[in-house]
Amino acid sequence: MPDLGPVAWPPAPIRTARLTLRESEARDRPAYIELSASPEVNTYVGGGRPRDVLEREVPQVPGRRPGFFVVDLDGEMIGTVMLTRRDVGPPDRVRPEAGEVDLGYLFLPTAWGHGYAAEASRAALAWFAGALPGEPVVLCTQTANEPSMRLARKLGFTEAARFEAWEAEQWFGVWSPPTPTFPDLLRLIDERVAAFRAAIGAAPDLDERVPTCPEWTLSDLARHLGEGRHAWAATVAAGPGATGRSTETGPPAPREREALLAWLAESTQELLAALRAAGPERGCWTWWGDSQSPRTCGAVARHQLQEIAVHTYDAQVALGAPRPLPADVALDGVDEFLTTCVATTAPWPHEPVAVEYHATEGRSWRLSLDADGARVGPPGGPTGATLTGSASDLVLVFYGRVPREALTLDGDRRHLDRLVDWDPGA
Repeated sequence: MPDLGPVAWPPAPIRTARLTLRESEARDRPAYIELSASPEVNTYVGGGRPRDVLEREVPQVPGRRPGFFVVDLDGEMIGTVMLTRRDVGPPDRVRPEAGEVDLGYLFLPTAWGHGYAAEASRAALAWFAGALPGEPVVLCTQTANEPSMRLARKLGFTEAARFEAWEAEQWFGVWSPPTPTFPDLLRLIDERVAAFRAAIGAAPDLDERVPTCPEWTLSDLARHLGEGRHAWAATVAAGPGATGRSTETGPPAPREREALLAWLAESTQELLAALRAAGPERGCWTWWGDSQSPRTCGAVARHQLQEIAVHTYDAQVALGAPRPLPADVALDGVDEFLTTCVATTAPWPHEPVAVEYHATEGRSWRLSLDADGARVGPPGGPTGATLTGSASDLVLVFYGRVPREALTLDGDRRHLDRLVDWDPGA
């Protein structure tokens, strides 16, 4: 079996909202044997192994290798998450010359039904993305294993193939590390707020109406941006136990321009400080539930960047000098909008269809709509409609800032009209 790669192992323990991912220790041996022997745990991977064989063969410290994480809840092992480089999947694999890195997970039955597998797997994938940037991870499971299929999609794995092996249909999915990184997101938030402040500073009159938000003046827009960042800073600081967005809005927005600009800068730094202190993997209250975006501080930072970027565009429109969203912000914005604001497990009420979005910068996304909901994945296969344009125009169309005619449509417009009109929560 090839090594995982040039990674520093073991890493420092990885702590999530409820769990710790760490290297195995001698005290984990009984739980490891129980996990390996359990017929329920191993239903889809060949069944449990005989306990007497395990007692003889399992070393005193089991699983001591790079990529093998013990999942610890309150000091006790409840499962494992494994990242292993090996040959897996159909013949046309992602990296056949080196073997893919495969994600696996096993949890004791007493830990089922609490979301621990998703929480631990996300943390392991985030560690891997930092250790080996840009490398995909694959996952192979039987299609009959419905809990594993649901988890794979929840983690953001997209279907690459189905094939027959071991007398059962296998599902093969691929996960690509998200971009930009958490430090990138924080830097880009700071940059976009600086651009917003520049627009406010250059405006001849803060009572000027904002055409893309016609109910607001520039002063209203600035107050909304600053109060929102104060509220989200407090929400992040409240931790994963918060039950809603904080109602704290900080000190009132000053009316005098220079004081308003300083107030905006202060609210931004408050948000960035809260996000840095929390880190990307800590849980956080969010308004999105069954989307493909996790409910973490990293996902909050990602969405904050897009909200700030779009409102910066609003301010520039009011000045008569709109600029496209920066390419790195916009490319992540297409993905973030689709996975956060569109993806859902609510059933699509029309005939199944796929819509693809192509950015002229070279990236594409496929939105599959069917009875299982809306899922975002890589492009490929028949489509009902395709929209093509710059990443900036795609994001601005999504948020209703520019008309859909800014994009090139191929296919049936009816599918897009239905998508815009669809309310999954209705």
